[in-house]
Amino acid sequence: MASNKNTFPPMINPDPFILIIIVTIGLIYYFTHTVTADWERRLWHTQTLSIERHVEQWKAQGNDDLSKLNIQILCVETNLPTDICGPNNDGVATNPFGGHWIVTGNRDHPTWLDITATLPDDINENNQVTENVHIKKTVKLQP
Repeated sequence: MASNKNTFPPMINPDPFILIIIVTIGLIYYFTHTVTADWERRLWHTQTLSIERHVEQWKAQGNDDLSKLNIQILCVETNLPTDICGPNNDGVATNPFGGHWIVTGNRDHPTWLDITATLPDDINENNQVTENVHIKKTVKLQP
């Protein structure tokens, strides 16, 4: 006579439980990454607005030539937060994506501003991060 070595009670099938566990793990993974991406996007938006406000502050100090503006000038001449400027006041590796902040006057419109957040894309042969991907926001400043 064959012995029944099933450890589950005869009315319970383990397959649905395994499926529920797999689906639960998948949902946790999905929502964790979605929340992280949403947080990075919100932080990027908040930091770009902060940069815009500090550019307005810089302009109010009598600086109208945006072609001379960069992140280093903003960090030194305004009270732009250190989480944007970084320890060297250069905006290197301080944006929410791990890349750099670049602030320049717009080439086509001298009264507009370009705020760029680079994304670390690759590591070159010298173990340096190359910045081939970026998110750019062009802002029309108030006169």
